[in-house]
Amino acid sequence: MKKFLRYGCGGCGLIVLLAIGLTMWASRNPIILPTPKGALPQLTGRQVAGGSHEVVVELRSSGSVPGFTVTSIDLPRQLASALGIQAPPGFKAAPLLVEAGDTPETVAFVQDFNKTTLRWEGRLAIPADRPVRVRFPASAPSAATGALSLDYERKALLGGMSAATQVQLNQVPSETLPHR
Repeated sequence: MKKFLRYGCGGCGLIVLLAIGLTMWASRNPIILPTPKGALPQLTGRQVAGGSHEVVVELRSSGSVPGFTVTSIDLPRQLASALGIQAPPGFKAAPLLVEAGDTPETVAFVQDFNKTTLRWEGRLAIPADRPVRVRFPASAPSAATGALSLDYERKALLGGMSAATQVQLNQVPSETLPHR
């Protein structure tokens, strides 16, 4: 025992260095495992009938894994203006921000995005076992067509995922279109 305390664990330093090196490498080089198409859970959405002063979107989590959290909602400013749409409860306006050290191209992108896109941030949990309806107050809910984009994430013990989905607003379902 005295020898061990005096000389230490011969290979412990090497093991610690390898662990630190592997951790640093993994943080810069994510490990992506291929999966069959459709194997990853995802969030899907569709517009459903709502009242005369609201746009209602139903969100559903696929699979039986714990649900997702919607973190931001984007839509073109022109569409937002035509619909007279407002943020759903729990979300607030949050334009993209320019950060110190951003390249001129990034700054131009952020400025253009903020000029053309309305963005709201918030947190809305979508459980795995049931759909959630999100109600957007709107003065003219059927005045225009377009897409609403929702960014979502799912946290897991050793990581997580983030993705986006789009919901088409005021589109005629393809099964009701006349065939030619």
